[in-house]
Amino acid sequence: MTVKAALPFIKKSGSITLTSGSFSIRPAHGTSTVAAINSAIEGLVRGLAVDLAPIRINAVSPGVVDTPIFSGMDEESREAMFQATAKSLLLKHVAKPEEIAEAYVYLAKNTYTTGSVIHIEGGAILS
Repeated sequence: MTVKAALPFIKKSGSITLTSGSFSIRPAHGTSTVAAINSAIEGLVRGLAVDLAPIRINAVSPGVVDTPIFSGMDEESREAMFQATAKSLLLKHVAKPEEIAEAYVYLAKNTYTTGSVIHIEGGAILS
């Protein structure tokens, strides 16, 4: 619905970038609903890229990012979760928002990318 509402305002050379998440490829225990939603978004990106061309449609699929979404956790629990997550990642750190933002900027600027999902998750889907 959001994409449909935005279409009248998007130039033919424009770009829409959606957000999925790394659970689309490697769900954790108890995340089947989130995995299904993320997978559906990625399928929607491919379909919309075909249907709406030449408007470019892509997605960014981040892993765990140090953002206020975790602010409901007490600081000790949050840091313990980030440390455990970092240990499990190939790149050994939890993403900062600016690391993820660079993927959105790339997709907005690159005029030859459509129907793509950029996985930016520190190697979570490989480890």
